[in-house]
Amino acid sequence: MEAFYETAAEDAERFADLARQAVAGGYSAFKSMAVPPTSVLEGIGPVRAAEQAVAKMREAVGPQIDIMVDCHARPSPTMGLQFAKALEPYRLYFLEEPCWPESIDALASIKAAVSTPIATGERLTSLNQFRDLFVARGCDVAQPDITHCGGLSSARKIAALRRLIVSPWRPTIRRDRSALRHRSSSAFRSPTTRSARPSVKMSLGAPMLYAISILSIAKRAP
Repeated sequence: MEAFYETAAEDAERFADLARQAVAGGYSAFKSMAVPPTSVLEGIGPVRAAEQAVAKMREAVGPQIDIMVDCHARPSPTMGLQFAKALEPYRLYFLEEPCWPESIDALASIKAAVSTPIATGERLTSLNQFRDLFVARGCDVAQPDITHCGGLSSARKIAALRRLIVSPWRPTIRRDRSALRHRSSSAFRSPTTRSARPSVKMSLGAPMLYAISILSIAKRAP
């Protein structure tokens, strides 16, 4: 459901409609980009828009459906913290890339400031970057993109490094056949894949350039 990514954050009613459609279609979780692009520092307007959009989605589907929100690494650390705090009451499954990916200390600060799980990693390209992220406790959900981080062998090294801390494994990958073969191999061979929830079917609402998660390909909910 790419409309979750194509809808303007200010259109809260549209997000509510999309959420109802997802649940009616059998989804038990979905992800949206209900956070508008912002400059380094802005007023309350964008934060209120995001909060209203997520509030409408939560109201539409109730407390049992998992909602994920992707900031797409667009907010500055300052704005990312504001978005994270504003959306915390809605009990997101995770908040993805709340600020610039190279701002590892800021990611750690945002993670420490809210109870919402923080997801990031698809824009990191080396084992050293993931080491710094893990040491800083910068995320709850690690999302290496296998086509960015150096391929399957590098992804397995990242998975091994991840075992040093408690951080669920959510490898991501782009939509091409060669990458899909690596995705399948990683999904079934990674020693850390047991942290998945494979029975949940998720609607990611991902645009073409978004690297979809291995664990987002799951069975339709009963």
